[in-house]
Amino acid sequence: MNTNDATRRNRRGFTLIELLVVIAIIAILIALLLPAVQQARETARRTQCRNNLMNLGLALQNYQWAHSVFPPGSVNPTGPVSSAPVNVPPPADPMDGELGAEGGFGAAGLTGDEPFTDLSQRYEMSWITQILPYIEQQNAYKKLDFRQSAYAPVNAKVRSFVIPVLLCPSDGNSSTRNNVALTNYRGCHHDTEASIDADQNGILFLNSGIRYEQIDDGSTNTIIAGEAVALVNASLGWVSGTRATLRNTGTTPNQAAVDPATGLTISTRQAPGDDADTALVGGFSSPHVGGAHFLFADGAVRFISNNINPLTFQHLGNRRDGELVSDF
Repeated sequence: MNTNDATRRNRRGFTLIELLVVIAIIAILIALLLPAVQQARETARRTQCRNNLMNLGLALQNYQWAHSVFPPGSVNPTGPVSSAPVNVPPPADPMDGELGAEGGFGAAGLTGDEPFTDLSQRYEMSWITQILPYIEQQNAYKKLDFRQSAYAPVNAKVRSFVIPVLLCPSDGNSSTRNNVALTNYRGCHHDTEASIDADQNGILFLNSGIRYEQIDDGSTNTIIAGEAVALVNASLGWVSGTRATLRNTGTTPNQAAVDPATGLTISTRQAPGDDADTALVGGFSSPHVGGAHFLFADGAVRFISNNINPLTFQHLGNRRDGELVSDF
């Protein structure tokens, strides 16, 4: 008998059981590897988010060195800045130049059938518009007409312009809403829930011009900006000096606050797309697990846990309360 014929007769293939075992092992390996891959991706996204805030911190520092003060959180002739829900038409589509006819920026509770709100008398330029030249956005700065309202038709094209450094890559929500570009990063105007107004305890408030020496508690102990989920209370976009670009430390990250006027609660992590039907400015939030990134006045970026002591967090939003801040 030929040896090769015997070898061929003795050779076996995989049995069904062996095949199932191999498939099971592969499935287990994939199940073990996928969380690690997702975690690695989230770590990279968190690093990018941190870098975005560091770049904004550098821009704020450069603005301060050039002007001897930090930029105003919101520029408006009168105050306080309203945070009441509004229903306004979307700005011109940058592709065709036509004014949108549907879909206002209505908050939860507005049906969209209400008369459009006239924002033409509200100037409300944000702190972000002031630092555009320092984040390599000179063209956007030049195209903004600072002689007119943030919501003027002439400024519609810039309002729809998405700036990557203003967006956290972990936030899976849209970067725009009704042709208005959003931001994940908001300045800190106050240490308690209050309308955006002049002479508040933060660094970026209405018509502010805070110098370094006015940060009595020290720049390392004072929050100047932090994260917020893009689609929550942000429908007027990054050009607007409203709650779309400002927050306070009246609530810890990702927690809920209560509107003292209405008794309604507002969560800083509401369902995507919902604006709160209250007049609250709101607190900070993030899509990251466990907390949010915050930029301090010295340019440092720190990740603050959701479980931080609320009083400690409140002190961090106040530049001049004279309190000793414990480790956080």
